[in-house]
Amino acid sequence: MKSPLFIFFIFFLIESSTLFCQKFSMKGQFWINTEFRNNDNYQIGYIPTLATYYKFSQNNIIDLEWAYHFSRTYNSNSLKFQNERTYRGWVRYIYKSIEFRLGLQKIVFGPAQILRPLAWFDNIDIKNPTGHTRGVEAFRIKYFSSNDLSIWAWIIKEESNNMTYGGRSELSTSLGEWGLTIHRDTSIESKLVSQFSIPISGSHSRLGLDYRYDGLLGFWFEGSNYYIEKQNNYNNDNYSLMTIGLDYTIPVGTGLHVLMENYRSTGWLNSSNTNNYQNILAIMANLSIGMFHQIMVISNFDWDDKNIYNYLQWGSIYDRFSINCMASINPSEIGNSLQLMFIYNH
Repeated sequence: MKSPLFIFFIFFLIESSTLFCQKFSMKGQFWINTEFRNNDNYQIGYIPTLATYYKFSQNNIIDLEWAYHFSRTYNSNSLKFQNERTYRGWVRYIYKSIEFRLGLQKIVFGPAQILRPLAWFDNIDIKNPTGHTRGVEAFRIKYFSSNDLSIWAWIIKEESNNMTYGGRSELSTSLGEWGLTIHRDTSIESKLVSQFSIPISGSHSRLGLDYRYDGLLGFWFEGSNYYIEKQNNYNNDNYSLMTIGLDYTIPVGTGLHVLMENYRSTGWLNSSNTNNYQNILAIMANLSIGMFHQIMVISNFDWDDKNIYNYLQWGSIYDRFSINCMASINPSEIGNSLQLMFIYNH
């Protein structure tokens, strides 16, 4: 966001709050993250967020949010990276059962928690205590025809200024919650897509299907298909991604939450008549100790290269701040790591 536009946006928020005599709020998140490896790195960051809204009537509301990301990453005593960018910047209008949102926003869907085939427009990582995720420049509409059915539609502007578009429908029944998602990208530029950085070159279409059922056991399914069109219109590549998950809370202490997800991807390269597979099993256990402490363990098993990736997180969470200690135990070619993160929210 350019500086003059940024200043205008801030004044608009302040003036809107004064003019309409409605709620105006400012909040923020500050963090310090230290990683202990061969070359110790530490990061300092802050995201201030301004928001306001005006309520015309019970079913007629307009609100705005703007957030900016500042961070610096240091290696020993020298600056390694610096990052300054708009994190969120959107305006939303709600009228009865329809919602319009324009600007830099978060678009997230799908029930999977660790291995997420439907991470089309976000990079949420359950191992990141800050909960940060990238946003997309988009115009999005949500229509809620009832408590059981919602319909989404969006147009997204990419960094290359290419416009992509799609939509989603969600249906809730006594048999579970269903979701169907489609997206069309006409850009011919090479890019990495999904949580697993699949390389795609050429225009493509995406189809996603997801389902969740909560009973004695929680069960969910999440699948995504990428159909890539080659410029010669003769050879097409097809990537399929699928995750099946289960979870259950064991009555130990305050409740031991155990989750398992199995991910499988298949990439058919018709131009070379070859097939690429990836098969990963993730197991997570989460336990709260007392009111303030929480332990989470995640193990990822890669069935193809026979490697195991382990992650341990201990968090002490209070009203406004948290202290998190994170350790990763990986194969020798990747290496182990230890991190300590302090997060303050206001």
